[in-house]
Amino acid sequence: MFKQFLHKHGISNITLLATESPLHQRIVSYLSRNHITYTVIATDDPLPDTHSLLILPLSMHTITPVIDILQKMLTSTYTPLLLFATDFPITTRFKKRFSIAGIIGILELTERPHFITLETQSLQSNPTASLNALIYTTENLISRNIYKLLSQNILYNALVKLHPSVVCITTLQGTIIYYRAHRQYFTRNNNIKKLLYGKKIQELTTQPEKIEHLFSLIDRNIEQRESEITFRMNNTDTTLLVTGEKIKLYGDLEFYLLIGINITTQRKAEDMLISSELRYRTLVENLPDGLSLSKGDMLLYANPQFFKLFNFTTETLITDVNLKSLIHPDDWAALYELLQKAIGNVATINVKAYTATGKPLILELSILSFMGDSSLYHQIYWHDITQTRQLWDKILQSERLSAIGEMASGITHEFNNILTSIQGYVQYTLNNPDDIEANTKAFKVIEKMTEQGHAILKNLSMLTRKDITNKERHNIADLINDIVRIQEKILIKDNITLIKKFVKNPVCYVDAGLIQQVFLNILLNAVHAIRPKGHGTITITVDESNGNAIIKIHDTGTGIDPKIQDEIFNPFFTTKTGTHNIVGTGMGLSISKNIIEQHNGRIWFHSIPDKETEFIIELPIYKTAYLPKELEASSQPKDLSNLTVLIVDDDDAIRDLFKTLLQSLGISAITFATNGYEGYSLCKENQYDIVFMDVSMPVLSGIDAYKMIKDENPSQKVVFITGIFYEDQIKELVDKEQAFGYIKKPFDIKEIKSLLFTIASHR
Repeated sequence: MFKQFLHKHGISNITLLATESPLHQRIVSYLSRNHITYTVIATDDPLPDTHSLLILPLSMHTITPVIDILQKMLTSTYTPLLLFATDFPITTRFKKRFSIAGIIGILELTERPHFITLETQSLQSNPTASLNALIYTTENLISRNIYKLLSQNILYNALVKLHPSVVCITTLQGTIIYYRAHRQYFTRNNNIKKLLYGKKIQELTTQPEKIEHLFSLIDRNIEQRESEITFRMNNTDTTLLVTGEKIKLYGDLEFYLLIGINITTQRKAEDMLISSELRYRTLVENLPDGLSLSKGDMLLYANPQFFKLFNFTTETLITDVNLKSLIHPDDWAALYELLQKAIGNVATINVKAYTATGKPLILELSILSFMGDSSLYHQIYWHDITQTRQLWDKILQSERLSAIGEMASGITHEFNNILTSIQGYVQYTLNNPDDIEANTKAFKVIEKMTEQGHAILKNLSMLTRKDITNKERHNIADLINDIVRIQEKILIKDNITLIKKFVKNPVCYVDAGLIQQVFLNILLNAVHAIRPKGHGTITITVDESNGNAIIKIHDTGTGIDPKIQDEIFNPFFTTKTGTHNIVGTGMGLSISKNIIEQHNGRIWFHSIPDKETEFIIELPIYKTAYLPKELEASSQPKDLSNLTVLIVDDDDAIRDLFKTLLQSLGISAITFATNGYEGYSLCKENQYDIVFMDVSMPVLSGIDAYKMIKDENPSQKVVFITGIFYEDQIKELVDKEQAFGYIKKPFDIKEIKSLLFTIASHR
């Protein structure tokens, strides 16, 4: 239809205004696809003649060059034929305005591109008035079509209201080195930075002494350092409430950071922001975080900070961005579900993401939906919390170690009991080698004590590891028993009676280490609350209700003052000041609340001062039965005499134990290495049926040796020997690198036998 229009009116000379915008590329593509010849001009070039058709791209990115062309026409003695190209539909009202102002047609490059002919051939009898009206209409149309969706929603308006009027950084003498302000407060001059940078802030105010006084308050670190200061710009006085802080930039150089809030025209400014859609552009494009508008999972708009956050190049178009490719597959399903439905209030979700260059990010997304043009839209506020999460993980680890410090005396007592039992029975068997019955009993006790020590170390490893995503199925009562077992001696020492009421033993899908830390934090708080009284009772109840596990930890301690009950889950809030040997970081309950919410649970409490406190935890029950996946092994004896085995371990006792065990099974082809490099060298020249590889060794670690062996000999079977503190790392390595398996110290001899039988059966 466009080609027919050109032919009908005899238009052969077509010119396109050059702009750096996605729309420009779409126009070029449209013209090329329809085999229409054209030339390109810039705003500085002469206008085409009156018989030429000038195509003006009309979008949020092109408003300035288009207005420049229209203003240039005001001083020209002639005007070309004008045609607008847009990437949004034009309403009937605006078609009429454009027709009156002299636009001959509109090329709508929307999902279904089409050409609209307007009933006009030239400007009206008053070209100046027509062009001025056209400039106003163009600005108004852009603001409506680009920002009308953003101006409708709660989150966007909240950002407008919370944004400060002015942010300014000056030297200690007052010289401005950074300035940022809402345009409506001071000026619409685009060269504002050129006017202000390098000037002293004292020169901009009618009250320079107040600036000096504010600087003095900041220097003396006075807590109440606010000052009302009147500034004069463009012959207009504006009074700001200004506060400040001394900061360091570029190393140790000190500067003043000043923040001002307009207190004279605040209400008027807010009304202007809400009513004028064009003014939203400054705020949106200068937000510190990413902001996007989408329809389903298709992005329609994103501010510059969004492109910067994901490290896109300046040439990247919004149509080139695939939202799904930015989000980690584990989190995409949850985000996609939100983008398919209406959201009443702002929904917040944390997701893992990747930049265009593959750098991992952790983002907090605030999502709101609204209806526009009978369609459902979603606005997403993208906030980078990668560094915040890393700091949180460090605080979490510190709090874990702090809790373990409190457990130290109980752990020491338990291991003293274990070592005493082992030492006593070993001495007895050495002195009475002929007492077979007694020695058999002694060895069974030693085995039991070893298993008990292993259980204690396993619980410690769960509490100290940094991995926070190791969710598995666990019985809640079992997790509580593991913690209580270590704490029993502390409870006895503080005259505390422990009552356990395990009505049910629900199974939940949780990170055992994190959930045990929550139980430990609350249990320690209960001990601390009872200690000033000299005695008391702690009751732990486990039950089920409405598909949830319910855990209640009740104590008869000092209770919580009603005045501070709203604050106890806040970070760094503590009432433990050092009395009764109790010192707190103020992070225990804050971390506990965060952990429970990560598991889609809830935590709350009831308390009566000087009488009692009860914390209640609710966690979703995992309803499917679960058996951990173990290494599949044949329990039927096989002939092992022909197996070749390599043992790589730096501990003489471990090597001797393996030698004794393997020889008892008829295996004679046994080779030993004392470090990872020796093991690697042997595997280069020999193929073994199985290699047992310790993880932590001198010269070369077992992990590094394994990777080198796989490069040289991919078919070599390797089983890792690992302590429990390396178990998570080895699990990941076994999965990713396809190692044959692993065994944990202290290992069960039956496990090694079963493993060897499996290898022999597949030989």
